[in-house]
Amino acid sequence: MLELQNITKTFTTGEAVTPIKNIDLKIEKGKITTISGESGTGKSTLLMIIGGLLKPTEGKVLVQDKDIWSLNDEEISNLRSKTYGYLFQSSVMIKALTIAENIEFAAKVSGREISQSEIEELLDIIGIKDKKNSLPHTLSGGQRRRAMLAINHARDPEIIIADEPTNDLDKHWKEKTLEFFKHWRDMGKTIILASHDPEVEALGEIKYKIVDSELKLK
Repeated sequence: MLELQNITKTFTTGEAVTPIKNIDLKIEKGKITTISGESGTGKSTLLMIIGGLLKPTEGKVLVQDKDIWSLNDEEISNLRSKTYGYLFQSSVMIKALTIAENIEFAAKVSGREISQSEIEELLDIIGIKDKKNSLPHTLSGGQRRRAMLAINHARDPEIIIADEPTNDLDKHWKEKTLEFFKHWRDMGKTIILASHDPEVEALGEIKYKIVDSELKLK
């Protein structure tokens, strides 16, 4: 389903920095894979490469046996829209649309239809039904993070990538967020989580750690 072959990323702005090098990784479909490591070790860089958002300096990212970086811009954009779901530390929503409109738009981009009642049910589950007609900038960091759960659920991607998904969340909403990941896993989705949070890492059925720019099986 998803495989990395000899992935290396070097940033050359100023002094050359190589946060990850020579990484080989096979991600199993329908499993939760976790990636841990100290701050600055390259977890976010690796997630962005896996998700088709950052081109590696060397190596291949294979999705269904095809190197995504061999695709043209339109093809890779379609892949991101229909195959991947993202839960990154900076929430990605359309600023001019309400929360409900963001959910509806995300579903349409993925070729799905979602009813208003389904949107309201999702917003109720994540505790922000009263923010249905609010713009993203009016939400707190934790509320925006929960809104991204609803957006990804509406999109129904095959691969879900999350970077520190429980930041800004209290105990209750952390537990709810972890339930989403378990639910998606049970639906056969491929989940890749990077986090310092032991409770997030505990979800991992396959666990890795980045050490000295390399990926080690824990």
